[in-house]
Amino acid sequence: MYNTPMLINKGKKMTHKHTAKKISKGEYLYRGYTIYRGSDYDNVRYVYWSIQALRICPITKKEYWDSTDAANTLADAKLIVDGYEDRKVA
Repeated sequence: MYNTPMLINKGKKMTHKHTAKKISKGEYLYRGYTIYRGSDYDNVRYVYWSIQALRICPITKKEYWDSTDAANTLADAKLIVDGYEDRKVA
């Protein structure tokens, strides 16, 4: 898998710490989502991080990247992805 979790002992529970894998400059793979620095691709003065998920079209069965959200920092983008993944488990 892309993200190798590290086990962290917090009392009796064992939790996983996920890390972002750098794909290229300003682009990371985190928990199955691509997070990239959008200001590197767009002609804007501010920095933002775009979150994309790989989806499959139900009609054509082809894969495509779908922008799901954006954040001001990479850390905020990772927190958003963590929220997505936590909702999947619950």
